[in-house]
Amino acid sequence: MDIRRAQKTDAPELAPLIDSAGYGIPSLFWSKLKTADQTTLESGIAQTKLDEGAFSYSHAYVAEIDGRVAAALAGHVLSLEDMPTAPDALPAFLQPILALEKAAVGTWYINAIATAPEFQCRGVASKMLVFAEHLATEAGTEELSLVVNSNNSHARNLYEREGFLDYDVRQVVPPPDIDLSGNWVLMKKTIELHQ
Repeated sequence: MDIRRAQKTDAPELAPLIDSAGYGIPSLFWSKLKTADQTTLESGIAQTKLDEGAFSYSHAYVAEIDGRVAAALAGHVLSLEDMPTAPDALPAFLQPILALEKAAVGTWYINAIATAPEFQCRGVASKMLVFAEHLATEAGTEELSLVVNSNNSHARNLYEREGFLDYDVRQVVPPPDIDLSGNWVLMKKTIELHQ
């Protein structure tokens, strides 16, 4: 497995992975941005091809197996500048997530991590999390963080095995047309620096 920076040409594989990691929430935004002749996924691919923005390839890394994109990881060191200037103007379903992200400022925040279905259960996500530790260390922080839904037991078990601990919790406000319940859980991991 090779891990590399994502490129614009990865957008067709990257967009569905980002949407999966985001529980379908990215598609809500992509549907509002699509043109008359685009599907929601095509809009997502176009957004992923942009050089900047929340879903840009420029913030992502991909794992390749046999020349195919097997997984994606998107993240960066979260700063106060990343926080919206008018959070109350954003949809109610984003408010709990934004509150947790504010508590993650200063950490290397994993905005999205997902494995393509055909590559699941092969340890790919664990390797991507180890790679995220490397990126965090390079960026000068000793903490990783992410937000996961409490009902996603498969992901929660993975993060716990990899050393993440629950840090804070907010109740889910269901987005329109998405069946989401439970809580959003902010998990953090302190990176063990090896001499």
